[in-house]
Amino acid sequence: MRRKHLTRSFILSRREILILLAFFLLAVLTIIARFAFQQGQTATEQSRIAATESATSTAAPIPIDPGFDVVRVTRDGRAVMAGRAAPGARVIVKSGDLVLGQVMADKRGDWVMIPETPLKPGAQVLTLSAQLGEDGPVLSKDSAIISVPDRPDGDVFVAVSRPGKPTRILDQGLPDATPTGVSVAGIDLAPEGGAMLSGRAEPGRLVRVYLDNQAAGEALADEKGHWELAHAGTVAAGEHKLRADQLDPSGKVLLRAEVAFSRAEQGQLVMGRQQVMIMQGNALWEIARSIYGSGIAYSVIFTNNKQQIRDPDLIYPGQIFDIPAASAAPSGK
Repeated sequence: MRRKHLTRSFILSRREILILLAFFLLAVLTIIARFAFQQGQTATEQSRIAATESATSTAAPIPIDPGFDVVRVTRDGRAVMAGRAAPGARVIVKSGDLVLGQVMADKRGDWVMIPETPLKPGAQVLTLSAQLGEDGPVLSKDSAIISVPDRPDGDVFVAVSRPGKPTRILDQGLPDATPTGVSVAGIDLAPEGGAMLSGRAEPGRLVRVYLDNQAAGEALADEKGHWELAHAGTVAAGEHKLRADQLDPSGKVLLRAEVAFSRAEQGQLVMGRQQVMIMQGNALWEIARSIYGSGIAYSVIFTNNKQQIRDPDLIYPGQIFDIPAASAAPSGK
């Protein structure tokens, strides 16, 4: 009797079987619906990606202003150049009308060029352009100013100039020694007026700048010893003097550098749209450029710091003095 009772307890009724079957079918339908939904989402995403890629491939590429990032030149004129341009663009570097080389920018827009022919001794200005597709070449606003010595023991000079920004003097494989003195590196005059003044000083030192004995402003030398100052005033044609004073925390002049330069009348140094450069000795470069749609940009670059040193104790007209506030004396009773 007991065995018969246990056997019957495990026998499902018809109603219970139908309920279990309904649950099973519901689970199967749920799995099928979820799979179909995921497949639909995947197809939609693939279609969106395909449409985006198609639009990207057919859209016109956006021009990127090419430029120089690195320019290295040896004493015998061997050069290595690198920079940026639009990905896939054909980059062309010229010295005057002479093509030094051509190279394609990679998918990130980086390019490297090693001209087959060494640069000739003397001063020259390199220009850069990049062409992408059937559009005309995009001319870079950068100019690389290079001086190759005519003797084995001479010095190589390389700088990159761009209107509206301070000229960058590029060290040629030498350690970038931290400056302890103050110097003026360049004056870059914008076509629309104003100037960018730049130089070097001891890192962290305040530099006070004067143009024609009138205070132009103050700048703080960065961790590498570079300082720059945007001057809003105009610099007229004629003779000028630029002075930089390196100050101590109390405002005393520790070191002083001064340079003289002359700005030519607009149009005297520029003919057509060519770049014109004048080199005076080893201390001063004058560069005039005709910038498309902007007018004439004029730069002066100083390379010989020894000629800039001045007596820091000498008082100039218009010089500003910082007088520390006297501490209050104790009152006697």
